[in-house]
Amino acid sequence: MEETDWRQLQLAMDKKWNNAIVRMQDEYQLLDMDVRLLCLKLMDIPKVHMLYLLGFSRNTLYTKEKELLEKMCFVCTSKNFKNDFRKLVENLK
Repeated sequence: MEETDWRQLQLAMDKKWNNAIVRMQDEYQLLDMDVRLLCLKLMDIPKVHMLYLLGFSRNTLYTKEKELLEKMCFVCTSKNFKNDFRKLVENLK
């Protein structure tokens, strides 16, 4: 995806999640790659597609998910990062 595509995705996700993405980006000083990962996780994109879109290996994706949650001071409650991300965003609504 091009940079403009990522920006459009972020705007659409902010609209859906009541500006939670931009608030988290400001509060936790998230990098663009963090925001991209967060958006894809919230969209329930299959991991195989995330690997392609982000250019990550499976191990790198797992590591980045965990690092992102830790960056946002969220303790992982399980290996199901999708649910952890959803809980985090729901708390921001």
